[in-house]
Amino acid sequence: SGTDTLASTSVSNLKVLKGQTKVLIVKANLTAIGSESNANQGALITTNMTTVKATGADSGNTLYSTGSAAFSGVRMFKAVPTFAKIELTPSEQALDSGTLRTLYKFSVSAPAGTNGISLKQFTINIATSTYSATEGGATTTVLGIYGYSDASCNTPLNVNSNTTGLLNSPATGLVTGDNVVSLTTIVPIGQGLTNCFRVKGTIASAGGSVSHKTSITTYLVGDSAYPAYTWKSGLTGLMATSTEETLLLSKLIWSPNATTSEVLTTHVDWTNGYLIPGLPSDSSMSSRVSR
Repeated sequence: SGTDTLASTSVSNLKVLKGQTKVLIVKANLTAIGSESNANQGALITTNMTTVKATGADSGNTLYSTGSAAFSGVRMFKAVPTFAKIELTPSEQALDSGTLRTLYKFSVSAPAGTNGISLKQFTINIATSTYSATEGGATTTVLGIYGYSDASCNTPLNVNSNTTGLLNSPATGLVTGDNVVSLTTIVPIGQGLTNCFRVKGTIASAGGSVSHKTSITTYLVGDSAYPAYTWKSGLTGLMATSTEETLLLSKLIWSPNATTSEVLTTHVDWTNGYLIPGLPSDSSMSSRVSR
């Protein structure tokens, strides 16, 4: 960590006419993250153009900029997953009582040319329409996340000899709002691959005295801020205080797999779901089942 200042004495062929705006793009070469590198996962890189000196084309007067061009920065990771909501089929959107009803589907992709990524925890938000004595209602009593090795949710992952693809101990005691689901084992996604996931629930539905109208809205929750990162000597390329155990209050827990494709929960190589592509921290990517 630290601050470096780059002084440029001249910028050639840049002319800004009166009333005109031009955009300058600052680029940098970043050191690759890995076991033989001194680059760190989670490092925050920011830039700020502090002073701009210009010369008036007609007047010859020297002008100096005002204001700031600072921005929030970028985080360095070996790999970053991409999440995508998968639309429910018409039959899946129909709310009926039963076990293992699909409430939400999403995919996770790992970028090519990396060690892939690993997943350990999701947070599922569930909202049920208010029960009415005349129109009835529904509740979700058990929640399970199922993984598939393809992008279409057809081939279940074989996890701990469980060929159904179930990735967690079925979650009970569900609340309206966020429900944290910790996976029973680390789920890796290889570089260049996409896995599909289903959120399934056991639904109890009851009609009212007049009709039976109810709905359940479900979405995957991201984080609203990065965790605090610190680094220690001898832990090159890793996040020294970000083991999986230190992030249990996060919505999503995943690893960029800095130096290996077989990361452990005790490795200092885990982070949360802030600004992950396709994973908002609100309900904008929700799915709804109803009747």
